[in-house]
Amino acid sequence: MRNSEKKNVAETTVASHLPGSYNFSNIMAAICIGNYFGLSPEQINKGIENYIPANNRSQVVKSGSNTILMDAYNAYPSSVEAALENFEKIKAEKKIIILGEMLELGETSPKEHEHVIDSVGKMKLTQTYFVGKNFLSLQEKYPQHSYFKDVNELADFLKKNPIIYSTILVKGSRGNKLEKLSEVFNSVI
Repeated sequence: MRNSEKKNVAETTVASHLPGSYNFSNIMAAICIGNYFGLSPEQINKGIENYIPANNRSQVVKSGSNTILMDAYNAYPSSVEAALENFEKIKAEKKIIILGEMLELGETSPKEHEHVIDSVGKMKLTQTYFVGKNFLSLQEKYPQHSYFKDVNELADFLKKNPIIYSTILVKGSRGNKLEKLSEVFNSVI
């Protein structure tokens, strides 16, 4: 671009309800698309600031005394790692992770699930809950965590042992149906 064609670019701060640095590329894509279609910076900013996820993806939900990061739409190794890295940076007194198994990984499934448990084991957490047969198969090797065959078994456990005053990451593949836990969280203080 020649100097005479350069546009004035002003710095703009954009606030978003999407947690995690892994959502930066999504926000940048939205900015580029808005720019392509001729939206003003103010319109783009307003659109990003007003978007509040409500589809079990990157949701931050206040439920009673808990803050829940609900990301129960999909899970694959890189997305779980990104969610764990982001969660580790959050400052909270009580941090709990609920992870549903990653589905459709084929032959790599045992190795990937073990890698996730190893990553979680390096974090400073109050409690960890793993859901699904792929995690359950590793229970003997990693007995310091809690394991459940499915979301219903975990929901029953949490009804008897409610989580309170905690920051909770809920992450799993759609097939785990972890969004069912919202009902349990809504029933406690």
